[in-house]
Amino acid sequence: MDQQQAPARRRVGLVGAGGISGAHLPYWLSINAQIFVYSTEHAERLVANNPEADVTIVNSLEELLDQVDIVDIMTPTPDHYAPTKAALAAGKKVVCEKPLTRHTGQAKELLELAEPGQLYPAHVVRYFPQYAHAKRIIDEGTLGELGVLRFTRRGSYPTRDWYADPERSGGIVMDQMIHDLDQAYWLAGPVERLYAVNRVLTDPEKIETCHVVMHHTNGAVSHCRGLWGNQRTVFGYSYDIYGTEGRLRFNTDDSAQVRLDDALKAKLAAEKPDKGFLPSTSAFDSPYSTELAAYVAAFDGGELPRVSAEDGLMAVALCEAATASIESGAPIVMKEFLA
Repeated sequence: MDQQQAPARRRVGLVGAGGISGAHLPYWLSINAQIFVYSTEHAERLVANNPEADVTIVNSLEELLDQVDIVDIMTPTPDHYAPTKAALAAGKKVVCEKPLTRHTGQAKELLELAEPGQLYPAHVVRYFPQYAHAKRIIDEGTLGELGVLRFTRRGSYPTRDWYADPERSGGIVMDQMIHDLDQAYWLAGPVERLYAVNRVLTDPEKIETCHVVMHHTNGAVSHCRGLWGNQRTVFGYSYDIYGTEGRLRFNTDDSAQVRLDDALKAKLAAEKPDKGFLPSTSAFDSPYSTELAAYVAAFDGGELPRVSAEDGLMAVALCEAATASIESGAPIVMKEFLA
């Protein structure tokens, strides 16, 4: 009787060992991957914090690419483009943390270089169950035609220099609000035009807020508001979505439940009395691990994940268009911006 051959152990290269690596590493460890890490800082700390893991520090990107099959890019935003391009050129399968690149032109170049299914940008919020539930409910038609979508996100003003430098990080729009611009695009579809404003205060502490209004091609309008507040600001996020058949909302300040409005709940209860509507999201698996597992499955020829390379390009483009609107004081037509 033939014995089934054990699957080959995955060889994964981590490029960057900063804070986000702590969210990605548990998944790679859970599948017993052989891990190589290249980073200009924090690599030794990563190894020290995981003494039982099979993690090898290498001295160059070239050395890492010689050793691995999958590359996980977790460098600061301005350093996403170069290692992703090198990994794609070397034929590796690549996961790159959001944003895919700092600039739209760079993202276009990576998409031209990548083979189908070779590159996935890590937009983890699509794997948060609160947002996955919203996507399912919208796609099922429960809310009817979408009218207005409102998204908020807040956190304290960054203390690391590169985060707060708009030339390097893209500022509040590309570092923080990219999550909600991507959600609006995912839930409501292509954007026809957008308009954005922001304000920065420096006394007594530096804070920044920004508001982006996006008009979708289907007629829906999305409002995305971000805040980098003072150092006492508690992280939080929310959405409030209105359709012709009802309202769906979630807010970290209120509860861990996604909520339909009472009228729509009563309507659904009458139509589907034996069916639950919205499962609890108070306790859930790491969305980072869920996301990475989906990408690995796709690399193996399985189901396509919720995020494509094209989605990563569009998220960068929406962020840059919003920044262009802030700077010009004028709305931006996306078709013209992408031309």
